[in-house]
Parts: sequence; C-alpha cells; structure tokens
Amino acid sequence: MMPTKSVAILFTAALALAAASVVGAQSAGGVAATPTIAVGEPDPTAHRLPVHPQQQEQQVEATFDAWDVDHNGSLSKQEFINGWRQLRQEGAVLQQLRAQFNALDVDKSGSLDAHEYAQMALVKRLGKSAPSFSSFDANKNGRLEFAEYVNAVRQLTAAKPATATTAKQP
Repeated sequence: MMPTKSVAILFTAALALAAASVVGAQSAGGVAATPTIAVGEPDPTAHRLPVHPQQQEQQVEATFDAWDVDHNGSLSKQEFINGWRQLRQEGAVLQQLRAQFNALDVDKSGSLDAHEYAQMALVKRLGKSAPSFSSFDANKNGRLEFAEYVNAVRQLTAAKPATATTAKQP
C-alpha cells in the first residue's frame, strides 16, 4: 500500500494522464454510464484539472477519498485500478453523450431547443408521458445546454413509458 502523500502526487499525474487520454479519445471519435454534471459547469468532456493549485489539491483529495474504499488512508493496487477504470468509463460516457448531443443539435447552436429535444429517442420512447422540455431547462433560457441534456438523459432513462392502463389512471 502507498502512503497518502505519494498517492496525491501520483493522482495529480494520473488525473492529468487521464485528461490527456480522454481528450485524445474524444478527438479520435471515442464513445462510452452517466456521471453527474452541474448546470453552468464548463465543458465536462474536457476532464481537465482545475487551474488553481488549491482546487487541484481538493480534487485530488476528493478523488483519493472516493477511491479509498476501505478508508484506511492508503490505496491498494486494486483500489487504484478500480478508481482508474471508473474515471476512464465516465470520460467515455461523457464522450458518447457529447456525440449524441451534437447530433441532436441540428442548428449547431451549442444547445438544444424544444424541437431538438423532441427528437431524442428517449423522449420518443416515453411518448406523452415524457417530461416537458421546460422541466429540464434549469436556467430557464429556452435551451438545453450540455449539462441540462445529461440531466435529462439520466432522468428519461429512469422513466417508464406510459401504458394504456397507466395513461387512463387519474
């Protein structure tokens, strides 16, 4: 097992390496579960470390704590491997979601309007039981930015389509 200080240095290097590989895969057309993204965040597909050293340290510590499953202050090789895999998977998922978002954004505005939202396969699958466009427009600007789209995908994936019997219930 590695001591915490060594791992913090290793993490900074590993996260920087992950950022480079995720961005590289994105430019090569890479594709891939839905991580959490807040509205107003910068492009989450970039996976870059924060510029400010204090933010970097906080991110490294938060990542270390999440990967240290047994909370013993050290990462085993298996904890590191599992965390690394999760980081890579999240990056791949964001790439796939970005590609889908870009395909839906037919007017290339960088956001989705109500008509583009209606073209989502998940919305079509849910039919009339699909939540309204405005329910996902967190900043109420009449458009879905990427973070809002990811939230919509997460919620729509969990929703169940209305059936004839559920549609008749009050």
